[in-house]
Amino acid sequence: MLGITSITDDALLVTLKRQTLEGNHRLEEGRRDRVLEIEAELESVFPEVIRRRLDLCPIILDAVNFRAKVAIHKGKIAEARIHLSFVMDVCGDQPAGEWTTQFADALECLRHVAMAERDWDLFGDCLERCADVRLKVLGPHHRDTLRAVREWQTFCDIMTDPKFDGNSPKASR
Repeated sequence: MLGITSITDDALLVTLKRQTLEGNHRLEEGRRDRVLEIEAELESVFPEVIRRRLDLCPIILDAVNFRAKVAIHKGKIAEARIHLSFVMDVCGDQPAGEWTTQFADALECLRHVAMAERDWDLFGDCLERCADVRLKVLGPHHRDTLRAVREWQTFCDIMTDPKFDGNSPKASR
């Protein structure tokens, strides 16, 4: 990333977007080595983004969500919470900001934090809210909406199934 201070704001945002997209793709593929390289590149870009006081556009929020995913992947839950808190605060401060894909992505990451912390109330809240946001933003037939709704319904099914309440005859054996 040499010469980053000499590129335009638009070029900086394009670089950020490209790295975030590649990072998410590599994370899905399980290519941890490349994910860590991309995260290091993003980390080197952020001081310049802050120095330039760029608007907190979706590109920047997507990059912060990616950094939260990597932190979760590394087991750095406190770091992930910081990134997610930032995204959720920014979205919460904007009109209709909580009805964005960036907010839904942050909720999806936060559910992993909730799982790590065994906070099942937060986990359920994240699933429900994410499904609501994805449905409103992406529509009922988008694959991310379908996945989010399916995860929420599965959680509800498990939470209301008497086999899992500890009182059923099978559970007491």
